[in-house]
Amino acid sequence: MIASRYLDASSLDLLIQAAKSLPWNPEREVSSTVMDFLTQVHSALDPSSLDDFRLDDIAAMARSFWEWGEVRQQGASAVRTRRALSKDGKELPHTLLEIIGRDMPFLVRSVTGACQDLNINPFLIIHPIVNVARDENGLRLESGSGLNESYIQIVLDLLDESACKTLKDEIRKTLIDVRHCVNDYTAMQLRMKHAAIDVASHRFGDDDTTREAAAFLNWLADEHFTFLGSRHYTFARLENGQLAKEEPEIVTGTSLGVLRDEDSFILNRGHEPTIINEQISDFLDEASPIIVSKGSMKSRVHRRVNVDY
Repeated sequence: MIASRYLDASSLDLLIQAAKSLPWNPEREVSSTVMDFLTQVHSALDPSSLDDFRLDDIAAMARSFWEWGEVRQQGASAVRTRRALSKDGKELPHTLLEIIGRDMPFLVRSVTGACQDLNINPFLIIHPIVNVARDENGLRLESGSGLNESYIQIVLDLLDESACKTLKDEIRKTLIDVRHCVNDYTAMQLRMKHAAIDVASHRFGDDDTTREAAAFLNWLADEHFTFLGSRHYTFARLENGQLAKEEPEIVTGTSLGVLRDEDSFILNRGHEPTIINEQISDFLDEASPIIVSKGSMKSRVHRRVNVDY
């Protein structure tokens, strides 16, 4: 077992003993999987955690969290908020945000970013990752090898019902974006590599500019860029060759990552895509093979900043 970096091994023993004293469903025995879960809960604690919670309170919250995840729909994350309760059922002055789903990159940073974007500061983040097998109905099995599941429990200041609803809605949107990014990440990297080949095969001014542009795209594709979305557009042109002042048209079937939602746009006016104006037309008609700029879309994944494109 690995104890907390901040608390001694004796406190882990106390946490496990407190957990074992609780009624577990479907039986009172604490399985090896649950022991792994509890050990990881303990590893997230530091002395300040015990200013607001006793170890038996943390054990009770962990048990409730684990048992809530007994059934989970495949392909979806479970999200809830609830009032923190002590072992004795007494209400504590905190709200718990709890998330269970397939373990993926970007999860904790994206979820805490959603909280902070709503001016909700995480007080304590507990994040066990447990290998779990489930049957066809999503029921968690006590034995067998499955997928790594992420169990995120975040302690927050006490929130009212309206704030909890707003938070859950934003967390669900964030998790969808994370899932799309992770599922399409390899495809987006490959698309960048193909773009580098395409740039290298065309002549944009001098050869040095072309080689430098292709090398830059290959460098980005080599794990130097967080790919959030990719999409192909067509731009209508007038008879004189100028870009028409209208929305660019999405090429069907090309949207990846966060852009799978075809109501999402890198450049937008409110909820509408940006119309091509003279300034944008001149920008897109530049001779350079690559144009790098800042979009008006704000990322929910990894960092809550306006995206680069």
